Amino acid sequence: MVDGHNGSRNVLPGAGRKLLTYYFNNVNPRPTDLEQHLLLGIIHTIPKGRWYTKHRVSSWFSQRRSRHGTQQSRVGHDSLAQVPTQFLLQELARRGVAAPDFVAGPPAMPTV
Repeated sequence: MVDGHNGSRNVLPGAGRKLLTYYFNNVNPRPTDLEQHLLLGIIHTIPKGRWYTKHRVSSWFSQRRSRHGTQQSRVGHDSLAQVPTQFLLQELARRGVAAPDFVAGPPAMPTV
């Protein structure tokens, strides 16, 4: 048995569960699509975390809200809306992982 399960199914490594649990409890129980992608980028840096998918991140948060209840997002004010995203981008950079291309926004229009 591995992590309390037989070897027939993949299980998110403990460090990945800790990351998602911390984010759920302290940052935002309803992460945006961008936040989920960034969390996934961090999970992919964890040993045995490369197989985890965006769909699984989304499902993890949904199931956690169903099982444990939730308050509304802790990010309610517009000026604070980018704080979780910036935190995640900093963590990715610290781990030496490039942010996904879509984070930078659309490419600039070429000058003519």
